[in-house]
Amino acid sequence: ERYELRRLPVRPGMYRPDEMAFWADQVNPFALARCLPERMPSFYKIVAPLAHAMAIDVHAELKEAWQAIQDHRQHPRQAEMIALFDAMPDGTDKLSQDLSLTIHWPAELKGIDLDSVLNEPSDARHRQVVTTLAAFMDRLAARYTQEGSDRPWSDQDKLLRHRLAWTRFFGRNYREIVRIARAG
Repeated sequence: ERYELRRLPVRPGMYRPDEMAFWADQVNPFALARCLPERMPSFYKIVAPLAHAMAIDVHAELKEAWQAIQDHRQHPRQAEMIALFDAMPDGTDKLSQDLSLTIHWPAELKGIDLDSVLNEPSDARHRQVVTTLAAFMDRLAARYTQEGSDRPWSDQDKLLRHRLAWTRFFGRNYREIVRIARAG
């Protein structure tokens, strides 16, 4: 009664001009959807724990940090604040290398438009990008496979411990952003 849910229909048949004429959101996700690029690894197993660590478990801190960045656009340390907001655990701070979530790109792939390369299989760099992403996911799968097990991602206790460490990492970064903003 008070707020619009603004949820898009899940039935493709609803996306007709006569149906959409009075919608607030004039977007057809079925027209925008595309298949994953060939040989692209699945990131499914890491998305939930990472989303919890960086956005759900520390949601209040995330919101406060983002608001501090938005409210202090002219801050002399704005670039540092944004870098902290975007940072991923990379093993270079107090976190061990075992907690790293950084994809280490070969030099020739740094700064490329990943979306264009991934969606163009004929691009000479396509295979190298997919191989780099697959190697990253293989390392994660091995990291979270119980010793002696042949089931990837079977060490859920280790994944939970790492999720908690990632949560501390993101929370510290978000609080540091707010501290920088307030310090002026």
